[in-house]
Amino acid sequence: MSGQKALYVTLDVFTSQRFKGNPVAIVKLSDVKLSQEQKQQIAKEFNFSETVFLHPATGDGNL
Repeated sequence: MSGQKALYVTLDVFTSQRFKGNPVAIVKLSDVKLSQEQKQQIAKEFNFSETVFLHPATGDGNL
């Protein structure tokens, strides 16, 4: 992924207090193409129990 950029945010979920609950990383992939291996490397870098990758809609109605 060298040279490519993706937007991301980290959130604490299942809580109403900051720095409690479960941390999750959400990575938005607009025009960034990543292999499964690259996604696993990114998730490992976050070191959270969950990392989500959001892909753009394909337009065919499938999620």
